[in-house]
Amino acid sequence: MTGRLEAASTEIHELTTGVSGRLSLLSDTQFSTSFVCHVVKLFLESHPEVRCQLDVANGFHAPRIGDVDCYVCAEPPDAPNLVAKLLGRLNYGLYASPQYLARHGAPSSPADLAAHQSIVMKEPSSGRSQVLLVSGAQSFAFQPEPAFETNDHWVMKTFCIDGLGIALLPAFFVRPEVEQGVLAPVLPQWQPEPRRIYCAYQRQRYMGQKLRAFVDLMARCVVDIDSYNYYVGSSAARRRRTAARP
Repeated sequence: MTGRLEAASTEIHELTTGVSGRLSLLSDTQFSTSFVCHVVKLFLESHPEVRCQLDVANGFHAPRIGDVDCYVCAEPPDAPNLVAKLLGRLNYGLYASPQYLARHGAPSSPADLAAHQSIVMKEPSSGRSQVLLVSGAQSFAFQPEPAFETNDHWVMKTFCIDGLGIALLPAFFVRPEVEQGVLAPVLPQWQPEPRRIYCAYQRQRYMGQKLRAFVDLMARCVVDIDSYNYYVGSSAARRRRTAARP
């Protein structure tokens, strides 16, 4: 994996020597530290003359889409002259903490989810969104009634780790917690269809060498997205081990 990333970074450097200036980025919360930060690191290693600014969407001081070079997102906004480049598709699944499952029991079928607390991503509209879970040729339309609602994926994951309910989260985003035993898959045989990850940018900005180089590197790196997110899982496990000591 490391060799592939280094080869991609080196190739970008050879193709785009002399890249400099400011690169402004906007990212959805689930992609910020868990993906975009690592791509930025590789990019800046090859282009030390570039100065980068990374903001997270939904923040009070987050810039507008038109004021940044590109936006890494799950759903690109509908805006004039905005191009949405598909980077890849991500698997999602249901997760809960072992403590929550010990208290409430693990659901054995999608129909059992109605009896459980759900941690839900707030939708822009007032309506509740359905989640279509698929297992082979079977499907189940699940409409969670949120016990906890937020507009931030990190808050969702924290609520989930703290045992407040079941959450639908990107598999790469919770991989460290699952490996550490902080979170556990729920109904792993039932999952929604993979969701897309995009890089959205204004058409005229893409004419610049700098943005084209960065978008190309992101497209190369997305295949290794599962390997990037490793910070939070270890610290979460340490916090719980420390709290459990007498």
